[in-house]
Amino acid sequence: MSQKSKPFYMIFMKQGRLLSFSFILMLGYLGYLWWTTTPYHALREVRRSLAMHDQKAFNKYVDVAGIVTTFTDEIIFEPAKTTENLTKFQRVVGLGALGMARIPINNSMIFQIQKWVQGRQGRKNRGKDSAPKVNENKNENENEHENDIDDDEDLVEDEREEALEALEEAPSFKQVLSKEIKFEVDRLKNSSLDKMVEYARLHPDTLVNRIFVSPRGKRRNSFRKILGHYGFRRKNIKQVEINQAGDRYICILHFQNPDSGLDVPVHFELRREGKDLLDHYRVKRILKVKETFALLGEDTDKQVQGLVSHGLEGLSFQSAMEETRNFFNRVRKKAAGDE
Repeated sequence: MSQKSKPFYMIFMKQGRLLSFSFILMLGYLGYLWWTTTPYHALREVRRSLAMHDQKAFNKYVDVAGIVTTFTDEIIFEPAKTTENLTKFQRVVGLGALGMARIPINNSMIFQIQKWVQGRQGRKNRGKDSAPKVNENKNENENEHENDIDDDEDLVEDEREEALEALEEAPSFKQVLSKEIKFEVDRLKNSSLDKMVEYARLHPDTLVNRIFVSPRGKRRNSFRKILGHYGFRRKNIKQVEINQAGDRYICILHFQNPDSGLDVPVHFELRREGKDLLDHYRVKRILKVKETFALLGEDTDKQVQGLVSHGLEGLSFQSAMEETRNFFNRVRKKAAGDE
């Protein structure tokens, strides 16, 4: 080999190595992109976000609202619908009462999970978040005060015309009746809900107690305490399964209950966030909740249906009417414009 061809050969080899290295880097990058679109990566990020208290990353890979909603729907609201020996009137009132409790319960759990991920108490940032509301209310009060002044001036100028219009636009008996019935039904719902919470309070070592009583008692992170009470802690995870089911994946976390030593599986569904192949997977909801708690000795259907029955005990259409003896008298007066 001549001295002139050797440098060219060395340059060729160097360029070949560079191209090979670039190709490997490209393959590695493509491999990483593919890895970020797998359910395995999503679960790894969930674990990392919990360890690092990274709330933004946690919410990216976990649909907290979806998990809480499916949890409370399966544990509370669906079993309540099948409560036996209820009259049609009781069913309307009872399910209505639980409907009133649905949003506060779900929001409380979502709030508790977010603060748990953050790793700090729930009072932080409350003052900062509430400050704009105070200013808004102040402005609203000022505007309302100005509007009241304008209304008073108009009333002075057109007192006679306003009085005539008021008589013409007096509510009909049907309108007043509908409004008063709604008021009475809401009162019955609130009364029934209070009795349900009373039932939950009388059964302290149950799941319904931890759901209904803890939020009202303002105990922070009660959702985390629920998990801890049943042994759903990271140190108790013995196995993780990921199974494909069509366009979704089912993740099964196998916990070993510290009290009984039983294997307790917890099922989660992961779905791709969008239709694009590069979209990441996200934990969307929890599955087979009742089966999970049944392994822990919790008959959640029985608990919820007992709670509903207690909340509606002694309630009938006749008893409701007896409690509102002045109901029709109040309706008559309002329809006549006396109130």
